Amino acid sequence: MEETETEPTITIVLGSNGVQVRKPIEFRHMLDSDETIYEDRDGPCHWKYIELICKGYQGNESLDLMYAYDDPKDRSSGRLFLGQWNNGYVER
Repeated sequence: MEETETEPTITIVLGSNGVQVRKPIEFRHMLDSDETIYEDRDGPCHWKYIELICKGYQGNESLDLMYAYDDPKDRSSGRLFLGQWNNGYVER
């Protein structure tokens, strides 16, 4: 079986220009537009871009708010996730 290499997910910390230490990102829940929370089933490896919006979302140090999408020219097709940024590495 031939293995093909996939492009890595690009992780972005809003307001930061530095390279982040790599630890795996974990998605726990997906937020819908009406603020309904769903369990995440796919994980971060299915997205091309992930942005960290807020660490310690709403005062909860164990949850970070992230936005994941595939097309930087059309970010409207992305999703909001709660989970742990863990410095921004996506395991494949």
